[in-house]
Amino acid sequence: MRKMAFLLLGLLLLTGFLGADGGAQPRTIHEAFILIEDCLGDFGGFYFDERGNINVYLLKPAPARVREVEACLVRVLGQGVLTEFFSGRVDGRRSAIILHQGQFVMSDLIKYFGELADPVLDLEGAHFVDLDERRNGLEVGVSDRALFDKVREVVGGLGIPQEAVHIKLTDPISVDVLDLGDRVRPAVGGIRITSAAGGCTLGFSARLDGMWGFVTNSHCTAVPGSVTGTVFSNSGARLGAEVRDPTYSRCGFLWRRACRDSDSAFVRYDSGVDFRLGEIARTTFWRGPCAGSGSTTVHATYSTMKIVRDRLFPFSGWMVDKMGATTGWTYGFVDRTCATVNVADATVDGRPVRLICQDRANYTGASGDSGSPVFVWNSDYSVELLGVHWGGADTGCSRRSWFSNLGNIIDELGRLTTH
Repeated sequence: MRKMAFLLLGLLLLTGFLGADGGAQPRTIHEAFILIEDCLGDFGGFYFDERGNINVYLLKPAPARVREVEACLVRVLGQGVLTEFFSGRVDGRRSAIILHQGQFVMSDLIKYFGELADPVLDLEGAHFVDLDERRNGLEVGVSDRALFDKVREVVGGLGIPQEAVHIKLTDPISVDVLDLGDRVRPAVGGIRITSAAGGCTLGFSARLDGMWGFVTNSHCTAVPGSVTGTVFSNSGARLGAEVRDPTYSRCGFLWRRACRDSDSAFVRYDSGVDFRLGEIARTTFWRGPCAGSGSTTVHATYSTMKIVRDRLFPFSGWMVDKMGATTGWTYGFVDRTCATVNVADATVDGRPVRLICQDRANYTGASGDSGSPVFVWNSDYSVELLGVHWGGADTGCSRRSWFSNLGNIIDELGRLTTH
C-alpha cells in the first residue's frame, strides 16, 4: 500500500493537484481512501452520519485509536474534514469520530469493485455497482430478485467473498430531460436552457482553453459524445454552441456498452452574450429530502450565490444542494460515491450507456433538471462547486438523484476555470 500511495503522490505532483499545505490532493474518493489506508493499514472506509459524526471502519477499532484516526484524516483531507458537515441547516461545530468493526480493508474493496462492475452490469436488469463505505463492502442494485443468484454466481466466479457484496432491489436509472423555461440574463448556473435534444439546465459558466462558455450534460446535446455544434438557447434567445463533448468508449461484454466518466459537455458562449463567471442563481427557498420542489423564483435582492471553491468529489453523508430549472433549489445527502451505473433508455451509436464513478444523493430532481449545478452550500451567499446532475431513479419521497462530480468532468473536458 505504501508503494501504491507513493506512485499516486507522484501522479498528483505531476498533474498539479496539491492541497493548500503542499500535500497531495486526491482526485477521486478511491484515491483518498488509498491515501488514508497508507497511514491506517486496517482502514475500511468512512462516512458522515445524520449528526455529522465521522464513522470509520477498522479491522481493529480500539477506542484508544481515535486520535490516530483523526490525525490521519486531517493529514490526507485537511483540518476542514472535522467541521465541513455543519452549516446553517445543521447545528454543531466539530465532527466526533466513531469507530466500527470492519471486515475488509479498502484496498481489497477497491480491487473487488474493479473486478465486479463490468461483469455484473452486463446482466440485463442490473443498474449499479458501488463500493459502499457505509457497509464496508460492495452494493449491487438490480430490478429483479431473479438476478440475485446470477450476481452471486459472478461474485463466486471471481473469487470475491460473498459476504462482501450486498444485493438490493432498485428502479432503473434514467436521465432527466424535456422541459422549457424563462429568459434570464446574465446567464448563470441553474437557469433553463433548450436545444434540439429538449430542455435542460445550465450547470455553471467556465473558461476552457481560452473559451468562455458553460457546462451542461452530454445527453442535452443533439448527439451525445460527438461535437455537432448543438445550439443552446434560453427562452428563445441563443446562448452558444457545443464545442466539446468527449467520445464514449466501447466497454462491457463484447464492447457492447458506451462508457464515459461524466455526463458533461462544454458550450461556448456566443459573442455578446451576458453571463457571470462563478455564480449560481439563488432562489427564495430550498426544500429538503421528501419535501418536494424548492423555489424557482430568483431572489429579488440576493439573486446569485458565489462559487468560492471547487470540490472534486463528495464523501458519503455530505449534505449537497442542486439548483434545477424544474424543481429549483433542493438539497439532500450523499449515499453513493464513485458507483458504476447503467443508464436506462440511453444509447450512443446503438450501445447502452454506462457511466463510471458517479455519485448519488436524495435531493429532489425531475425532467428538465439535467445539467443542474450540484454544490455544497456555505450557509451564506457562497457555495463550493461539486458537479452536475444528470438523472435519477424512483419517484416522490424515494427519489435518488445522480450526478457527475467535478473531478471527472475536468478529467474529460480539460482544466476549467469556474470562479
